[in-house]
Amino acid sequence: TMLEGKKRMPVNNQKYDITHWNENGAFIVLKELYTRLGLEPLDIEDYEVTEKVEKYLPNSHYVINESVPLYTLKEENAILDRSWMEANELKYPGDTVSYFSYHRNPAKADAPRILVIHDSYLAEKEKFFKENFSETFFLHRYNIYNLDWFKYYVDKIDPDIIIYENPERSWEIDLYK
Repeated sequence: TMLEGKKRMPVNNQKYDITHWNENGAFIVLKELYTRLGLEPLDIEDYEVTEKVEKYLPNSHYVINESVPLYTLKEENAILDRSWMEANELKYPGDTVSYFSYHRNPAKADAPRILVIHDSYLAEKEKFFKENFSETFFLHRYNIYNLDWFKYYVDKIDPDIIIYENPERSWEIDLYK
């Protein structure tokens, strides 16, 4: 999927954050994932696709001035609910809270609930999920210390669909856990 998409548009940047796909790449992969799951595929018409200039490499002040793709939802119905964790007494295995977000979408009340357990490739990519599901949960994989914690989150959230995104470099770590 990515190799075919690469023929039509850049799927990763040449300088900025080169270890990850860019938003073109994320869109292409997730559109295919939706299709394979039997869901209505992502529609490019739902996004305004523009570019933004990244002046520096991430986490440094090394000047690059690279234009990177930016996908912005044209219409947003999903609501970011920061109180869900507290109201549902969601806890974490460590002392620090790793990434978690919850969106509820009143416009898709009958759609499935999805839990996306992710690494950095899907970090801050809620825009590709939150408008298509009744509830969208994003949880960084660092919160999954072992099978008991995986079961805890699945039982607490009770999703209809679970997406587990993990780069190959982390398989050994996660499989061990």
